[in-house]
Amino acid sequence: PFELDKSAAKHRCDVCGKIARDPIVVKTCCVDHPVTFCSRGCYQKWKAGWMRRQEQLKSGTRRLL
Repeated sequence: PFELDKSAAKHRCDVCGKIARDPIVVKTCCVDHPVTFCSRGCYQKWKAGWMRRQEQLKSGTRRLL
């Protein structure tokens, strides 16, 4: 994932739903819309889940989380 310009983003966190004063906006190759976060903590939580899903897709097996 890579960070985008903050001016083109909505200001509500996609993880916890809080309104973000200084949002972190991330775009990945497989998500069509930018994802907005209110803090680095929310970003890290989302990124951990995203990386886990990418590993499952790469291995070709579905494991229970």
